[in-house]
Amino acid sequence: MDRSRLLVSNGLRIGATVALLLSLVLFTSACDSGTEGPAAPDRGEGASSAMSTDSSPQATSESRESTGEADVDPSRFPKDLPEGIVAEIPGNFPSDLPIYPGAQPAQGRGSERDGIQYSGVQLLTSDPPGQAVDFYERELEANGWTVEEVREIGENSAITASKGGMKTQLLIAPSADGGSDIFVISEG
Repeated sequence: MDRSRLLVSNGLRIGATVALLLSLVLFTSACDSGTEGPAAPDRGEGASSAMSTDSSPQATSESRESTGEADVDPSRFPKDLPEGIVAEIPGNFPSDLPIYPGAQPAQGRGSERDGIQYSGVQLLTSDPPGQAVDFYERELEANGWTVEEVREIGENSAITASKGGMKTQLLIAPSADGGSDIFVISEG
């Protein structure tokens, strides 16, 4: 197999792995008691406050204002969320895992299985993918994560990082309106 086919094959496997992990985190119902039904995306104060639990510079209101948070097209948000999926960042999302400034959560889920915490979130931003990739490469390292791999998979970018016993995978995909969909999966 020539080098270009191998790179495409590896890229497809990484993309498939990220998609599979995201679907496992977002759509499994791993022993969650008391799970509420789907919630409509909160695009007001709740969305901003859900992201501001981190006191790092990227979570300040000043940085949120500079990213065009209000410019996310409402049609990009899911109309109906499956049971157990909410339009917010999961409560067990690692506090040292950066959240893109001004991004709005479209869907998220946290779970725990065999003592391991899992969380997944889809973030929407009006910023282009390259800007999101640059942010994550820089901020993951600034927060003590080791960026293990950054790959281009067609128009998408995948980032794999680890910190201690935690792992994260990100998939950053362009949206039709020039913004980005950011999928973040964490384990550990």
